[in-house]
Amino acid sequence: MHARHHDPPGNNPTLGGCSRTRPLEQPRRLRLFPGTPGNTRRRFNACWMKVRNRFFVVAVFVVTLSGCEKKNMMSSSMSPTIKPGERLTIDYSAYAVGRPSRWDVVVFEPPMFTNELWAMRVVALPAETVSVSSKGITINGHPMSLPAKLTYVTYVSAGTFGQGYVVPNGCDYVLGDNSQNANDSRYWGALPLSNIVGRVRGK
Repeated sequence: MHARHHDPPGNNPTLGGCSRTRPLEQPRRLRLFPGTPGNTRRRFNACWMKVRNRFFVVAVFVVTLSGCEKKNMMSSSMSPTIKPGERLTIDYSAYAVGRPSRWDVVVFEPPMFTNELWAMRVVALPAETVSVSSKGITINGHPMSLPAKLTYVTYVSAGTFGQGYVVPNGCDYVLGDNSQNANDSRYWGALPLSNIVGRVRGK
């Protein structure tokens, strides 16, 4: 009677001259999305397109909101505040929320011309009655005190819309600081708010 031989732990007994070692496991692939390989690739591409498109929209939105541009002012209507040929910084996002305030220098498309940009100062707001004379500007019958930075400016009476003019709703009344040589609201009336595209910084 033969004693049964037990292999010590760790030994690999052979069977028919072949080792009984276990085959090495292949590394598993990490799947980002469940499903067949074709579906996985399509879903990944679709996800990437959404991310890229959203990033592009956000980037454009940020650039738009923070966008400023420098342009040369060729007219003398705002002298001496803005000299002819002076390079201005225009903030196109200034009125993305809110509306122009009195004394802002705004950039706008004049109602009577297309493909042009002018710059003038807001002096009267919607529903106000404005009069312009050498004695100054009155709003609703009350004299207006000019800001300290405009002490050198003298507005004069001129045009059809310079006395007792009621500014329509949705409009502003704008004047050039060079009052004797400015084609402004005294001659052509109120400026629609929709024509205003930005504000001149620092003026």
